[in-house]
Amino acid sequence: ILAQQGQSAAIVAILKTLPMAKFMMIFLCVVCFVYLATTIDSCAYVLAGTTTKQLDEKEDPVRWNRILWAVLFCLLSIGLMLIGGLEAVKTISVLTGLPLVIIIFILMASVKKMLKEDCDRKAQKGKE
Repeated sequence: ILAQQGQSAAIVAILKTLPMAKFMMIFLCVVCFVYLATTIDSCAYVLAGTTTKQLDEKEDPVRWNRILWAVLFCLLSIGLMLIGGLEAVKTISVLTGLPLVIIIFILMASVKKMLKEDCDRKAQKGKE
């Protein structure tokens, strides 16, 4: 089944062999939905916090920014499912890899700058 129809069909076939098969399928759908929702929420929270300027350590990013990132993740997921699943992800990974390396170097420089500013600020407080 896995080779001919794919992973989803294999999972359904396995679940049909279990007792209370319908309940198990509903349970699997609920678990997958909760997993997806929490993953998207945490990714949206981290990206909203990263893209917000002057965010205090005890502040949360603004709600509209989190919602924007969550919607973008949902659209990306739906788009990938529509255009071909894993093969599309592999192609996109290769195509976006090099620009992401450049962005990571920019982020590293930004972290270095922020750490230096924080160290200087703490040194000023220590002198007072």
